[in-house]
Amino acid sequence: MSREISKSDVFRKYIFDEMARTTKMDINDLEKYVDSLSDHKSKELCHHLSNSRKNAVYSFISKGPDRWIVKTVNISNIYVGGINGRVNGYFNRNGWLLKNICKDKDIRKHREFKKWGDIHHRSLSLIAHKNGCKYRIVDGNHRAVKLACDGKKEFKLISYKR
Repeated sequence: MSREISKSDVFRKYIFDEMARTTKMDINDLEKYVDSLSDHKSKELCHHLSNSRKNAVYSFISKGPDRWIVKTVNISNIYVGGINGRVNGYFNRNGWLLKNICKDKDIRKHREFKKWGDIHHRSLSLIAHKNGCKYRIVDGNHRAVKLACDGKKEFKLISYKR
């Protein structure tokens, strides 16, 4: 089963995920703040956060259509993107496939993924690029690996067909 969301909601999703990592704001107040953002302000703030993180998430979202799909996808159809030189070698040796990565005992022990605590319910969905019936995570690679290592087999992905 899938549902549609707007591009502005995808901007807000990214904003929430980024701000939840660093803000000292109460999580409920953060949710209210992000939900109150106008479409224009959410686009601007997403652009700012993506630039500060030096990633291409804003570019990916802004090039997408006005309507996106949220769909539950099996782990065997999900690939992760690069994170950094400390972990990309582990991903590469597992074919970048999330199903294989979560079985790698070295990944499970790596401090990059052990430092994560509980993941807020709003951050359980991940932004992904769809190619055929396969998906590549655009934002949420750390969360995807952490959740997969914790036994999650299906993920809510936000995507559009190119």
